[in-house]
Amino acid sequence: MLYPTCAFPHCTRASAAADLDHITPWQTGPHGQPTGGATDSHNLAPLCRLHHRAKTHGGWTYTRLTTAEYLWTSPHGYQFHVTTHGTTDITHNTHPKTPGHDRSDHENACATGRSATDTHRDSDGADPPGRPTPRP
Repeated sequence: MLYPTCAFPHCTRASAAADLDHITPWQTGPHGQPTGGATDSHNLAPLCRLHHRAKTHGGWTYTRLTTAEYLWTSPHGYQFHVTTHGTTDITHNTHPKTPGHDRSDHENACATGRSATDTHRDSDGADPPGRPTPRP
């Protein structure tokens, strides 16, 4: 297997049951013609359902660097280099931290199965303004 786990930063879920995500989204034009990313091995990556939704609806973006290497950018500007050997935070304090939005929140979300957005809720349980929580 080329990529044994979900390709999202810090996720260790097996890719055998993962969704195949279009890195460049598949789209169709006004007349139904394909205009987006192709459905081929160069444009697909394994993401568990939770992280597929975080990418599609949560503001995460990524690029494939090599066959098994990705560069992810979080909605808060953090960047992560992901390989089959693990994840490296390559942000190096180049972006100011937003209180309550650090890498440990995301790591905890992966470990518990909660969405990363759920860990960023206010103490009253409300979603952050303009960011509805995706529900699996």
